[in-house]
Amino acid sequence: MDENLDKFKEEQKNDNIEITDQVIEAISGGQVKIRPKWQVLVKSGLVILICVLLAIVLFYLESFIIFSLRHTGIILLPTFGPRGWLAFLLYLPWLLILLSLILILVLEVLLRRYSLAYHRPLLYSLLVILVGAGFIGYLLAPCHQTIYRVASENRLPLAGHFYRDLDNRDFSGVRHGVMVSVSGTNFVIQSWDGATSSVIVGDTDDFRSGVHSQQGDELFFFGDEGPDQFHARGMRIMMRQIVSQ
Repeated sequence: MDENLDKFKEEQKNDNIEITDQVIEAISGGQVKIRPKWQVLVKSGLVILICVLLAIVLFYLESFIIFSLRHTGIILLPTFGPRGWLAFLLYLPWLLILLSLILILVLEVLLRRYSLAYHRPLLYSLLVILVGAGFIGYLLAPCHQTIYRVASENRLPLAGHFYRDLDNRDFSGVRHGVMVSVSGTNFVIQSWDGATSSVIVGDTDDFRSGVHSQQGDELFFFGDEGPDQFHARGMRIMMRQIVSQ
């Protein structure tokens, strides 16, 4: 046993010596060029800087996606059952989601240049980045409310239209606005552009909460477009009007 172990160690030592000799020979023959240390540092610094910038853009996109789903009320669609889930998947901002996935893939490629990420399975690393970016985006989503206010006042020159377009998007089967009045089963709501529309609700469990709604509440309806009126299948109160005492 000892002889076999010594023999194995000797073979391993010879292999290491042979590899070292091959490397020295390649360097001597000009096949391998030794880069100056400053070039390595500059390249590593650029990679880190690019990763940081991509991460910032990724966090912005993730948080904006979550904010837009909340602001438009689309995030409430799954609460209306299977038909609501289908509408939710249809109205997701797929272009922004695709862009986020591309950024995540690029980040993964760059991070795998370092040994810490290189030895991890690709799927595992992608899931870590995806979950991390989603969590940070969820935490940063409320910050977009301030940016939205600035954009709605036309004081955001570059990205202002992205926020203003959230109020201009027309989702079929969805009505969203502030309640102006209610009479029986007829709700009158006002959209962000000041236009009013009438919503007819049915006698279902989804509208029991509507009894407790009041003027100024922000309401979200899901249903069918009619020739003159919107026939709602369900309603959710997105935000209640704060009544001063």
